[in-house]
Amino acid sequence: MAFGLDQSVPNYCSTMASAADISNFLEVICETLTTSASGAHPFLGLQSEVDIGLEDEVARNPYSVKSWLAYTDAKSSAAPAVRYSVYERSLRLMPGSYKLWVAYLSDRQRQVRDLLQASCM
Repeated sequence: MAFGLDQSVPNYCSTMASAADISNFLEVICETLTTSASGAHPFLGLQSEVDIGLEDEVARNPYSVKSWLAYTDAKSSAAPAVRYSVYERSLRLMPGSYKLWVAYLSDRQRQVRDLLQASCM
């Protein structure tokens, strides 16, 4: 018995399941939680077709600084945690990219500056 993402998952606490059912369930969960070659997490919270397109682009070209910078630009109005996640994924793949580091650290610096200004008011 395989469980897809679109199927409901039985409550194993209230029913007796075979070891094979539990094993299959755990395999599906592990596959779902593993990351792709680009480091994309399936629960990243893709909101639009633009997000999906950008995610596909970085999956096809995980070592393209241009693709990652386009993705971070598109996420400029997203929550800081989302933006930082995209930056950190790109930097895991290309830790020597000064362009990505400058963009990431500038974003972090802006966030800290905004927090300091908000706390002083």
